[in-house]
Amino acid sequence: MAHPRSHLAKAPLREALINIRLEQAVELALVRAFIDDARPQFERETTLREAVFSLAPEGPATANEAVIGWRLDCDKTHYVLMCTVSGFTLSRLSPYGDWTELQTEARRWWTGFCARVTPQRAVRLAVRYINAITLPTPVNDFADYLVSPPVVPTELPQAVSGFLQRTTIPDPANNCVSIVTQALEGLPDVDAPPQVTVLLDIDVFRIVRLSCQDDERIWSELDELRVQKNKVFFSHLTERTVEMFE
Repeated sequence: MAHPRSHLAKAPLREALINIRLEQAVELALVRAFIDDARPQFERETTLREAVFSLAPEGPATANEAVIGWRLDCDKTHYVLMCTVSGFTLSRLSPYGDWTELQTEARRWWTGFCARVTPQRAVRLAVRYINAITLPTPVNDFADYLVSPPVVPTELPQAVSGFLQRTTIPDPANNCVSIVTQALEGLPDVDAPPQVTVLLDIDVFRIVRLSCQDDERIWSELDELRVQKNKVFFSHLTERTVEMFE
């Protein structure tokens, strides 16, 4: 594993998000009111829908589609705000600043969401970081860059043109679960520089039962999840890889 750093000047982050899931669904009209408040600070709005399929003993299956919330995007600030009847998410797209910046912005919008929507309890807190790690080609051995690379039996040709690996890591000592996905993102473009991209998607969450008014506790626990995310990140990369992003 790589030696942990407090900051990477060229962090390979594609998207970072903070998510708070609610115990009980809130009123859609209240979510709409909050979105109306937030809308002037964003450039685009997208309606979020959920499809529910029903199977009858006789006859065809039926599907009902319902609006569950809205997504707001801002190209200028690179923030995405998603609010539904079951939760709150703030996402920061590349270029990424740092955790303090993301947390401050998320906390600001969460405060407004709580004031308008009045949710009662949070039952799941999560931080998720999707990293796009660009490697020069040819990659003779992914073990030069990844601590848990794809493994091909020695009896077979060792060339790898794609892989997808997903690992769920419970951590009772830190009261969280980490879901780590590694994937090779397609083949290099013939017109692009000779390189390939490996996605390292880290989703760390904790099951809780906290009052939505307990602001300090919610954000303290999200801080702890971010520390765990950093541990997972550096544990999955070699020193050679991390040095490329300093």
